[in-house]
Amino acid sequence: MRRQIFLMALLAAAILLAVQPGTAAVTPYYNNLAGFNAAAGSPPVRVTFDSIKPGTDITGTALNGITFNKGDAPAAQQIVIRASDSYTPSGFSWSDPSNVLIATSGENVLSPGGTKLAPGPDPEQKDSMALSFDTPVKAVGFDVLFQSLDGDSFVTIQIQDDHGNAIYNSGVFMPIGTAPISGRPGLNGAGSAFAGFVSDSANIKTVVITDLDDNNVNPDSNIGLDTVRADRADGPNPVPEFPSAVLPVTALAAMFALVLCVRAGRT
Repeated sequence: MRRQIFLMALLAAAILLAVQPGTAAVTPYYNNLAGFNAAAGSPPVRVTFDSIKPGTDITGTALNGITFNKGDAPAAQQIVIRASDSYTPSGFSWSDPSNVLIATSGENVLSPGGTKLAPGPDPEQKDSMALSFDTPVKAVGFDVLFQSLDGDSFVTIQIQDDHGNAIYNSGVFMPIGTAPISGRPGLNGAGSAFAGFVSDSANIKTVVITDLDDNNVNPDSNIGLDTVRADRADGPNPVPEFPSAVLPVTALAAMFALVLCVRAGRT
């Protein structure tokens, strides 16, 4: 009997370990909108900023279930601008009229600090944006706009769950391409790069996008945001996970039920 009870306990422990949910993994899709859509089921565009009056500070404002805030401190105010109004002032080691922010949908974009894409160390140049969902999502994608698409983004991305835990860190800078300026070898104009993320579960609460380039060498220390995609809480409901807190109790109950059955069969 003791041997049978021991075997039942081992069986219950094995079941417990087998059904315990693992830590959710977040898969990045940089510059791969098609791959992101295939993995996430083509989430809709939730924010384009085109319904906001240019010049509006949306720091702390919720748009279609997403609240926009400053990211890593210090950071400039979150200003919606008409992309065509953006410009690069003097003060960089060089600049070109093409060093602006280009919208990827409509006319408006989010530009920390406003229309002036200033060189560092101007406080209005500190570009960091935080997007927080009213209900955690499984997938989010967006276009990061670059004052100069020169192959080196200096942009990091962190994703947090609703407890503030980091569930994804880009570590190195997000990859971007180049946009050479015609007739000016070695110099680059503006462009954008897509960043998409798909998690194993709906646990994406906050996304923090930070530009770490804060000097006046090359006109590439300002970024913006446009065309934010994300799945919705009012979409198809996922199959609910079995509550992990109940698993130990369930396993123990199953073990004791089996033991009682064995004992009853021997009486």
